[in-house]
Amino acid sequence: MNDERSSNVPLVLMFCLTGMCVVVGLLFFIIEPAGGHGTAHARFPDTMNQGSTGFDRLGDVRWIGLAFALLQAAFFVVVLFLGTKERTALRGWFAAVGFLYLLTLTALVIAEAAYAQGSVRDIVLGFPLPTAIMVYGVGGTPILFSMFYLLMFDRWILKPEDLQLIQELAQQGNQATTGNSD
Repeated sequence: MNDERSSNVPLVLMFCLTGMCVVVGLLFFIIEPAGGHGTAHARFPDTMNQGSTGFDRLGDVRWIGLAFALLQAAFFVVVLFLGTKERTALRGWFAAVGFLYLLTLTALVIAEAAYAQGSVRDIVLGFPLPTAIMVYGVGGTPILFSMFYLLMFDRWILKPEDLQLIQELAQQGNQATTGNSD
């Protein structure tokens, strides 16, 4: 954390962690919707319960879940950012892909809510819309981070001069423990 703007990274991480704790704590104060755990089934009341619709059953928990997912995704992006060396140059890349990830998660929850209400029943690339967003968007966005990692590892994470320094230190450590002074 050489530049002074990087000193905000621990604060962002603390904000994300505290936010996740607050969001989970909110779950203890929400009133469970009617039929949240199901009611006796009309035909098989002794052996089976049936739930209300997904939209009714989730209620406000859907949006609390979205808040938790957004904070968790932001935390992951910031932690990935911490592992890079050239933070000033990479801030824009990580912010752009992180924003895309947050946007995709938001689109997933909104599409699921619309699907649960029955207002959207589109099939996209062979899947219902929420599933397509999950598979291609939420599943695909982290691939961008993997591609960054794969293609830019020796420039962003472990530069050749850093690797050489590590190898020299390891060599010195081996010589010190074995007693050799070659």
